Amino acid sequence: MRVGITGHLSGLGKELYTRIPDSIGFDLGSHHDIKNPDPWIDALLSCDVFINNAYDGFHQAIMLEKVFLKWMNEDKTIINISSTASEIKHINYQMGFYPIHKKALDEACMRLQHIEKKCRVVNIKIGWMDTPMTEGFDTAKLPVDGVATKIIDVMNDKDITSITIEGPWQKWDY
Repeated sequence: MRVGITGHLSGLGKELYTRIPDSIGFDLGSHHDIKNPDPWIDALLSCDVFINNAYDGFHQAIMLEKVFLKWMNEDKTIINISSTASEIKHINYQMGFYPIHKKALDEACMRLQHIEKKCRVVNIKIGWMDTPMTEGFDTAKLPVDGVATKIIDVMNDKDITSITIEGPWQKWDY
């Protein structure tokens, strides 16, 4: 099974890339910008699974749309890496628009899961995780290797379409 992963040079994407055999990576650092995927998206389309991991505003939801439109009639899987931050009800200026972008991804996944298609669309919401993106936040964080293990389990379990991965200490209370 060939797996394409965006954001494969750091954090969760790097962990998945190193653990999944026959994976190919797409990252801004390797000249694969999700803001402009047209030059490289064909290489991704040869995959069986797409892990939509790289975050850059609404562009993660746009990547979902682009890949889904090409894969909707194929027996393939799109796994979207979202965040429990999408559940925040109020503006949190420290996080900027991140929760809004992730909420858009969640909503897109949910709607695509309910239309007739062959392509499996999975949404994975993750709580605080120990990655370069969360370095400035003083809170308990999930280990990247443990989260990667769960994502690989979800990738291989065709019955799962949505899951939340968070520690018992994590709760959005604002």
